[in-house]
Amino acid sequence: MTAKERQPEEEFSFEEAMERLEKLVAELEGGDLPLEQSLRTFEEGVRLVRFCSDRLRTAELRVRELEESSEGIRERLLDVEEK
Repeated sequence: MTAKERQPEEEFSFEEAMERLEKLVAELEGGDLPLEQSLRTFEEGVRLVRFCSDRLRTAELRVRELEESSEGIRERLLDVEEK
């Protein structure tokens, strides 16, 4: 299995998963893939979206825990957009 065919659970970093997801979206938007390849590409994309969402959710929980432990209970929304 090549690096680009790995499952997210096989040690993708968040950044690698996002990069792969961007490539898959570009492939699908190109419209040149046969139907079966489009379906496989879409399925991989769905797995990557779930993986990235889970990672972001975990990071948000960690930040909230740190804020609570260092400053008492306080909730703040995070801006997680990449710059």
